[in-house]
Amino acid sequence: MGIDVEVVEHCEISPATGELEEREVVEAAVVGLSMMDIPWLFFSPTQPLFLYRYPHSLFHFTSTALPLLKLSLSRSLLLSFPLSARLHLHPSPPFLLCSSSHTVSLTVAVAAAADADADDDDVFDRLSTHHPRDASLFHPLVPSLPAIPISNSSSNAPVPLFAAQVTVFPNSGLCLGLACHHVVADARTFNLFLKAWASLSRQLSSPAPHPSSLRGFFTTPPYYDRTVLRDPRGLLHRFLSEWCGSKWQSPSSSDHGTVGTPDRVRSTFVVGTTEMDGIREWILSRCNSGNLSRPPHLSPYVLTCAFLWVVWVKAHFSLQAHNNPKPNLCSPVYFGFIAGGLTRLGYPVPASYFGNCVGFGRVEATAHELVGENCIVVAANALGSTVKRLDKDLFADAERWISDWRAFSESELHVTIAGSPKVDLYDTDFGWGRPRKIEDISIDKSRAISLHESRDGEGGIEVGVALPKPQMDAFTSLFTAGLKVMMMKQTALPNPNP
Repeated sequence: MGIDVEVVEHCEISPATGELEEREVVEAAVVGLSMMDIPWLFFSPTQPLFLYRYPHSLFHFTSTALPLLKLSLSRSLLLSFPLSARLHLHPSPPFLLCSSSHTVSLTVAVAAAADADADDDDVFDRLSTHHPRDASLFHPLVPSLPAIPISNSSSNAPVPLFAAQVTVFPNSGLCLGLACHHVVADARTFNLFLKAWASLSRQLSSPAPHPSSLRGFFTTPPYYDRTVLRDPRGLLHRFLSEWCGSKWQSPSSSDHGTVGTPDRVRSTFVVGTTEMDGIREWILSRCNSGNLSRPPHLSPYVLTCAFLWVVWVKAHFSLQAHNNPKPNLCSPVYFGFIAGGLTRLGYPVPASYFGNCVGFGRVEATAHELVGENCIVVAANALGSTVKRLDKDLFADAERWISDWRAFSESELHVTIAGSPKVDLYDTDFGWGRPRKIEDISIDKSRAISLHESRDGEGGIEVGVALPKPQMDAFTSLFTAGLKVMMMKQTALPNPNP
């Protein structure tokens, strides 16, 4: 199955200055980066994709929905103006320049099945499923942004931070693809903007739209002052020194677009509350029967991540076993995730803070531990202990955030989590209803596993995975068999080398 995508319009959207009387329009402003922003200079943009059912023609969309989408984007950018800013790397230190003349790129495209015998509706339905799909099918549906060049690059070009693309599958659906450099906003902040944009678009498209203050679409007005984040350890200076002296970029930042491994496929898995309860009971049962220490923290996030970590490692070694019957299981395996900072700083920060307020969590175990009979207990202990340590001191190992992440990213055996099930993306309704499916396209390059809240099951977690097909087959088999074991409360996960 293939998709042909044709661009029908490209426009630049500027913040709707003058729309909001309560705010004095700033013609130009410089926003410095905080110590929590700097690490993201090394990484490529996040690329979420929202698929909506839309049983109308391209003409219907361009004549009715598109003008409202543009207007609502323009108005919502007024209170989210850092998204339309430009990142300047020179002169050092890097900063955001915000100006009313800056714009956000919006691309409009139309898609159709590449095969004459294929039905467009079937193509959209296929993209919206959980089943394995060719990852490259999604790449034309998201916009690209220039990568942030390394610090010693000769490029002085300002870097745009946000772009959008809407692709119409006539009489079938819409795909809203976004790209955003993490340096300007974390997932919580970006979600505030998305909800404001969607709410305003939905209100404008209602049969009887009524005037409303734009601020009403934000729970509280965005808080832009990044100096609210205290830095007693001098992390900003340390991180800037590492940035200025580094020639390293995350492997996912090596090109402008979204280019994945040619044979890579993406699938979605769901871990529901029933499965989480089964994993918890299995862990506690193993701890009781084996006289093992109980993990200090067994939240739904930890339970899901522990299970995924083990499945990923077992899938990796199950493929290696075909060529190497005695693989090296003494090597370390890393697990990385992002920890929200608003509740972990020890001092109040406005919930509407516009910027990054997250820390980095890194966990390590040996491959032998993660394929053994107590594998999930080991994984849950390591993850739970790290979460509790971050709860106590988010910056406990912050001096090593960049150096650790570099070593982590360059290692063969590592798993990274992108996204968060606490960000309610499935509530993003632009007037077309709830998304039918959400994908994170950036994981094709970053080798991360994405997590979103489940669309259909309260408390559940959707897991997005993009892997070469042989590894995906192994992952799928072990994921399914592993959950079955958890639900049966057996004593071991299936051996990857039967």
